Amino acid sequence: MQLRGHQNSRNNRISAYYQGALILFLFCFLTVIFTFPLILNFQTAKYGVGGDSLGTIWHFWWLKYASQHNLSPHFTPLISAPFGVPKTIEYALLNYIVLGLSFFFNEIAIYNFLIFVSFPLSAFLTYLLVYYLTANRAASFLAGVIFAFSPFNLVHAQAHLMFVQLIPLYVLSLLKLNEKRTYFCAVLCGLSFSLLLLFNFYFGFFMIIFTLIFIVFTAAYQYLIEKKSFLEFHLLRVWSVFFSTCFLIMTPFIYSMLKISSRYRVSVVRSFSDLRVYSTRLWEYVVPPVDNPLFGRFFKGFVDSHLHGSNIIEQTLYLGLVPLSLVSYAVFKRVWEKEECSSNNNLRFIFSFFVVIALASILFSLPPFIAVAGYKLYFPSFLFYKIAPTFRVYARFGIIVMLSVAVLAGFGAKYLTESLRDARQRFLTVAGLVAIIILEFTNVPPFRVMDLSRTPKVYKWLEKRKGEFIIAEYPLVRSDKAINDEYRFYQRVHQKRLANGALPGTFAERVRSSMTDISNPSTYDMLNHLGVKYVIFHKGKYGANFNGIPKAVVSRLRLIESFGEDVVYEVRTSKPKVIIFYNDNFYSADYWQDGRSWNWMSNNGKLVLDNRSGKEISVEVSSEHVVSIGEERSLRVFVNGRQAGSMKGLADEPKKLSIKNVRLKPGRNLVRFYTPQEPKALSSISSSYDSRKVSIGYRSFQLHFR
Repeated sequence: MQLRGHQNSRNNRISAYYQGALILFLFCFLTVIFTFPLILNFQTAKYGVGGDSLGTIWHFWWLKYASQHNLSPHFTPLISAPFGVPKTIEYALLNYIVLGLSFFFNEIAIYNFLIFVSFPLSAFLTYLLVYYLTANRAASFLAGVIFAFSPFNLVHAQAHLMFVQLIPLYVLSLLKLNEKRTYFCAVLCGLSFSLLLLFNFYFGFFMIIFTLIFIVFTAAYQYLIEKKSFLEFHLLRVWSVFFSTCFLIMTPFIYSMLKISSRYRVSVVRSFSDLRVYSTRLWEYVVPPVDNPLFGRFFKGFVDSHLHGSNIIEQTLYLGLVPLSLVSYAVFKRVWEKEECSSNNNLRFIFSFFVVIALASILFSLPPFIAVAGYKLYFPSFLFYKIAPTFRVYARFGIIVMLSVAVLAGFGAKYLTESLRDARQRFLTVAGLVAIIILEFTNVPPFRVMDLSRTPKVYKWLEKRKGEFIIAEYPLVRSDKAINDEYRFYQRVHQKRLANGALPGTFAERVRSSMTDISNPSTYDMLNHLGVKYVIFHKGKYGANFNGIPKAVVSRLRLIESFGEDVVYEVRTSKPKVIIFYNDNFYSADYWQDGRSWNWMSNNGKLVLDNRSGKEISVEVSSEHVVSIGEERSLRVFVNGRQAGSMKGLADEPKKLSIKNVRLKPGRNLVRFYTPQEPKALSSISSSYDSRKVSIGYRSFQLHFR
């Protein structure tokens, strides 16, 4: 009898393995469908649109390039030349994996592999999580589909490497740790959290908050419901093992990043205005994704007109009618019918926690504040920003909401299927629910695959140019704009240094801001000073009002080649007498559709004029368009501490500023723009969500020599 029982147990384990393998295969099959025809073009195409994903592929290429050329992977001279860009906190652990794979596959194939496997792993790990809670395979399979193929995951996979599969893995290990409270579980939980944080700092930060809520909720639940203390000596030792594991795994990576950040003086602090832009509006959880072929067209106009400065990718958070219906059914069974409440206290705890964390995550995803009757009502993201200003996209808390919905929907599917006695009915019910969920979530057709096999002719031409030199591609936008990712992506082909890509807050970014206006002759003086040989103008990336290179600066350039909308010029200016760039209290230049740039100043904006002639010279400093923001202002201009000019009556109608007979000593000269009136937040005078405080705007500065 004992031998037969052992044999039956062994057969049950084998059967469970086969069932798990079959379920994983089904998730892989669904992934092939959702990403098709990616499986046929792994080395020449990518899933989704351009944007950040092109920059990630470039990063993978750079790791191999740096290895082959004996360069540090933490600093690239190929971007923001001649200054270079430190690369300190991107993909801390992934870099080593990618570098190993790069000797067997190209960077596009590596990226596609990571995107592809994220779907079945997300689904399967969610399946394991829900099966651990419900012991119902059908309900767990459905939960895996909900989480892995949610609109949030599908749309983010088109532009980012998110590693969402590590979230259900960590949650599962956390629940096992809480239930079994063994040292082995503590080590596994610490390992899963460390992997999560090192692969995705955003989700690592979010899951720290998640874990704190879990600990507080557990303590409160045990004290109020179970009438026992949460603080036990053994539990403290178990949690000590968890933290020790995290410390041992993460310390080498964190120390290395902090060391490199200190060496290159890198500090990433996001604008507070980004919190309002990249946060959630509650309707986003219930409005279908615009790329859904069945329902998207009915909501596209509404969504496009209500993006509050954000984009489709960050604001696609749809939870689904079927999943929400299953959640409602589960809540009904638990609350009104008290399903299993008396028989399984742990299950009641788990169910209650996921309801709480879903509501909390929705709250965390909201803007930092909203105005109510003239007062500001603050939300948690306001506090989170004070603690960690590196993070700005709190709409991504939507993935934790989605996981909670998937788990609770799994409970709903469990109760629903167990109410059906016939196995055929249970199978058809689950199959029907899965089919409807896929229809709700799908973005197929159209197929979201981007062909990367074709290289624009301008980059093929550039690849054949010999020698070491720098190129500048226009529009010369801020590094957080998607165009920069495209510029870097094709650097893989031509391998020439780019003047584009300066990091915010750096001296290189100030230099970039001073040479964005293609109608300003001083732009080409700066390009010459930086050692830029070729300028590539992408006319198609400007707006319809772009009229090409103004005649006033044509003499400073020589036309080399024209490839349709991509035109190559060689910089022909002589060494400049004066270099002009923006310093303190000027924001990065914003681009206008006609190719000119606009610089906002808060107050006491400082302009640096670097006189490189070796002698004192006299110049006129002018700007064709100067406007006051929010109210009428006066302006005083100081050169090296002495007042050199003034203007009165500045308003929203542009005026010309001209400061004549400015004496520049050899070397650096400081021009300060002062207005006594307080700056205003752009959001207070327009419908934008831009909270930058500005006083005066300038349409680039020009120098005229006597």
